[in-house]
Amino acid sequence: MLVNAGWFEGRCINTDLYKKEISAEGYSFYNSVEVFLREFGELQIVFAKKGTNTTDCCHFKVSLAVSGINQIWVNEDYFKRIRKRVCVIGQAYSNHLTIMMDEDGKVYGRFDDNLYSIASTGKEGIQAICLCNKFEEILPLVP
Repeated sequence: MLVNAGWFEGRCINTDLYKKEISAEGYSFYNSVEVFLREFGELQIVFAKKGTNTTDCCHFKVSLAVSGINQIWVNEDYFKRIRKRVCVIGQAYSNHLTIMMDEDGKVYGRFDDNLYSIASTGKEGIQAICLCNKFEEILPLVP
């Protein structure tokens, strides 16, 4: 799936535009995000939906992903839930799942008002998304 999307061993793209777009939207551009986007930025990965004859995709097109979510949700609500700042890196499942990464490289996802822990690394996150794995929900804090 990755090769079909344009990925290859040693892929390394320029991330200057991502850094500019991400910063302009009010997110921090972590080293983990830069390393991930160098290898996977702009890819659109098509995969089979589990248990169906249809396909879906995930992408790491930062411009599209950051325009699809209000940064206040990310920088305030999600920060309260996970106690870490995250940066938007992509989308999946017909762009309904916003994919985010923290400074340690851990991957999270947001679907409607739900926040999920997806994986410990970006590569594991891609695998979990493409395999349609169940994600661990991070519940809102009770006041």
